Amino acid sequence: MTRLETPVLIVGGGPVGLSTALHLAAQGIDSVLIEKHSTTAQHPKASYFNARTMELLRELGLADEVYATALLAPGVSFYTRLRGYKLGGLDAGDFPDFVNAVLAATAAPGCISSQIVLEALLKKFAEQDAHIKVLFEHEKVALEQDEHGVRTTVRDRQSGEDLVVESAYVIACDGVRSATRQELGHTMIGPPAFGHLINMYIEADLESLVDESEQALYWIATPEAPGVFIGLGGDRRHWCFNTPYFPEKGERPEDFDEARCLAKLHAAMGTATLPIDLLAVGEWVLCGQVVDRYRSDRVFLGGDAAHSNIPTGGFGFNTGMQETHNLAWKLAAVLHGWAPPALLDTYHDERRPVALFNVEKSRENAVNIQETGATLGEPSRDNDEIDRDTDRGQAQRTARASAIARQKSHFLFLGQELGYGYWDSPIVVPDGTRHYVDEHDVEDPVFTYIPNARPGARAPHCMVAPAADPQTTHSILALYDTHFVLLTYGAGGAWATTRREDVLNIPLRSYRIGVAGEPCDLLDVEHRWNALYGIADAGAVLVRPDGHVCWRAFGGPAAHDGVALSDALAIAVGRHVTATRVREED
Repeated sequence: MTRLETPVLIVGGGPVGLSTALHLAAQGIDSVLIEKHSTTAQHPKASYFNARTMELLRELGLADEVYATALLAPGVSFYTRLRGYKLGGLDAGDFPDFVNAVLAATAAPGCISSQIVLEALLKKFAEQDAHIKVLFEHEKVALEQDEHGVRTTVRDRQSGEDLVVESAYVIACDGVRSATRQELGHTMIGPPAFGHLINMYIEADLESLVDESEQALYWIATPEAPGVFIGLGGDRRHWCFNTPYFPEKGERPEDFDEARCLAKLHAAMGTATLPIDLLAVGEWVLCGQVVDRYRSDRVFLGGDAAHSNIPTGGFGFNTGMQETHNLAWKLAAVLHGWAPPALLDTYHDERRPVALFNVEKSRENAVNIQETGATLGEPSRDNDEIDRDTDRGQAQRTARASAIARQKSHFLFLGQELGYGYWDSPIVVPDGTRHYVDEHDVEDPVFTYIPNARPGARAPHCMVAPAADPQTTHSILALYDTHFVLLTYGAGGAWATTRREDVLNIPLRSYRIGVAGEPCDLLDVEHRWNALYGIADAGAVLVRPDGHVCWRAFGGPAAHDGVALSDALAIAVGRHVTATRVREED
C-alpha cells in the first residue's frame, strides 16, 4: 500500500479546502489535499466574495484575476416578474456615506463572481505550489488518530487502490454532509431546516428584460415562481435562479427536469420567448446550524463541514474562507515550534462565535425578505394578485415595495464583513476600550463599520509607502502575513527594543510609521494611521499573522502599566493557554 507523509492533510477540494492549502503554503507548511470529485465545481453556489475574502485573495496573489471576471454591482432590484412590475430596489449609490466607508475601509472591495471561476483559479495556484500535493478523484475512507498523528486511508477512485496518508493534523473541509464530522461524532446545533430551494444555473440575456443593468440580484415576487436571480460575474449572461420547492407536498429535486425548470424560469421572467440554456440543476436546504466543536484532537473542521448557512447574505463560503485563514497561522506556529499545541484550541474559541453570528444573520435575512413578496418559502395569500392590474394587486405591490428599504443590512453589511473580532479570545490582551458599536452608539452594527484597532479587531486598512520609495504605495494589510508585526509612530519606536530574549524565537517585525522628513520605515500616505490605530505617538500596536490586533499600548514602555510587550507575545502564541479547553457546547 502506498504511503504519504505530510504535516497537514486537507479533506475537500472546494474553495475553502483549496484556499486553506494556499494559506498553509504561504506559511511554509506542506500539505496534501484530497477531493473525491474529478473536477472543480461545475455548478456555482457562492457568488458574492466579500471584502475580507478579497483581502485574503489579494494576500494569496489571486485578487486581480478574480476582479478580471467579476462585477462590482451597484445594488439589487425587486420585481413581480422581470417583464412585469418593478417594486423597487436598493442601490449603494443611495447611501453615499456607505460607499465612502467601503472605499476608506479596504483596498479590496467585495465583488460578484462565481464559485466555478474561483475554484478553478485556486486549484491552478495550488497545483503550481511546491508545498501542496493536489489529489482529485481521491476519497477519504477511514481516519484514525492518536497522540502522535493521524493515519488516513484514502482511495484512488480511478484505480480503486488505497493509500495511507500519515499527517500531524487533518483539516476537514468536506462539505455540509461531512463524513469526517459524522465519523468524529460532532453535532450540528441550530434550528431544523425550514425550506428547500431548487438552484438553476442558466445562461440568458436577462438584462434585456429590464431597464437597469449590472445588478447583483433580481428578486422575484410572483407566486408562480418566487425567488431570486443571482448574477455570476462580469459577463452578465450567467445566472442562478433559486426558487422554493416543497417536499411536504411530495415534490422532489429529481422532479425538476428541463421542462419544469423552464416553466419556472419563464414564470419568473414573465416571458417564454427569451432563449435560455439550462446548464445545471441543484438543490439547497435552508438550514442554519453550527457544529458543536471545531476541533477534535488533531482534526479540525472548516467551511460547510463546520456550519450550514442559508444563502441570504452570502456568508457561508466567506465565513469558511476566513476561518481556515485563522487556523493556518496557528498550525504553522505549532509546526514551526514557536507555539504550543494549546494554541490550536483557540481556533474554536475565535471562529465559532463568528459563524454563529453569520448563520443567525442569514436566517434573519431569509425571514425578512418575505416582506417583499420574494419569498424563499410558501407564497402568502397577501401576494396572490401581485402580478395583476387590479386594485388588490396594486395594494399588494405598494405594501411589498414599502418593505424593500427594511432589507438594507441584508445587502449593505460592511460592519458584518469587516467589523467582526475576537474580543473574548484567550490570546488577545484587552486594553480597556469599548467596542465601537457602544462607543459611538451605532444603530445598525451590520451596516456600519468604524475602523479601529481595539485588540481582537481586524487591523484597519490604510495606505502606506516605504520611506525609501514614497511612490510605491500599498495597503498596510500587506504587512500581515507570516510574522507578528509591531507598529509604532514617532516616539513609539522605543518599543522595538523592549523584547525579552525568551520570546525572540517568535517571528516579529517592527515598523515605525511616520511622515516625510521624519525618521520612519513607512510613510503614512493619507495621514490616517494614528486616528485609525488609536494610539498616541509613544504607543504601539501588535498585529498577528492573520491581521488581527492582539495587544495595544497607549504610552511608551516606561509609561505603560499594562501587559508588557514580551508577555503579550507569549499570550498571543498560546503560551499562557491551558491545553485542550474546547468543550462541547450546550
